[in-house]
Amino acid sequence: MPWVVLETQLKETFANCGLEPQKAKSGRHLIDLVEEKKASIITTIINKFASAVNIRNFQDK
Repeated sequence: MPWVVLETQLKETFANCGLEPQKAKSGRHLIDLVEEKKASIITTIINKFASAVNIRNFQDK
């Protein structure tokens, strides 16, 4: 599965820079990570953004 390879590459790249990204597991989890400022770097596949918007009309202030 190509996205698994990409996710691994992203995680390793950030780790090599001393950073630890958080992976959004769902649209709701993505909203929680952003709203609660629980992660400085969030990785996810694009469909999680569409799912998050369907849950709540989230906008950056």
